[in-house]
Amino acid sequence: MVRQAGAAVLTLAAAYGLLTVLAATTPDEVESRLAAVHATRNQYFVTQVDGLHPAPGLNLWYLEPDDPAAPPSPRAVSVYAYVDVPAGDDCARATGDTDLRDAPCTVERPGLAYVAGQDWHEYYYRRGPVLVRVLGTRAVDRGILRAATLSARPATDDELLTMLPPEPRHHRSFMALLKGFARSVVG
Repeated sequence: MVRQAGAAVLTLAAAYGLLTVLAATTPDEVESRLAAVHATRNQYFVTQVDGLHPAPGLNLWYLEPDDPAAPPSPRAVSVYAYVDVPAGDDCARATGDTDLRDAPCTVERPGLAYVAGQDWHEYYYRRGPVLVRVLGTRAVDRGILRAATLSARPATDDELLTMLPPEPRHHRSFMALLKGFARSVVG
């Protein structure tokens, strides 16, 4: 009887150990969603300033007025992040940035540049290997745009889950299902 109890305890311990290993090798939901859209965490930055709150958009965050009476579109602020943009000229625009390509640029300090166009203005802020771009209409005060730029930070897991589309469930393999079960058991 003692042998059977000992064998049962060892079997349960081995099963728990296996589930722990499986759970540890499985990417979490955020990583799976990022992989599904071919993106990395570094591509998602969010910011917040007084009077505005973050709202998810398609692959970027917007800042919208807290006041529902304020017109959202003309006062929206967009937050972009570009990964692995080589450091250098602080006034060099990110690849694909055509909105203000020919607008005048002012370097306020190393790594922080302001670009003023006729209808739009923006800041570029270097954060390590990431170039953060915060763009707003001219209806957005420059000080608010600057504050939003300087407070930009990588999005949290919860923010990423809010923004990213859900991972497709119909293509999950048996191993993926087993790993998901392991994560639910082990925690």
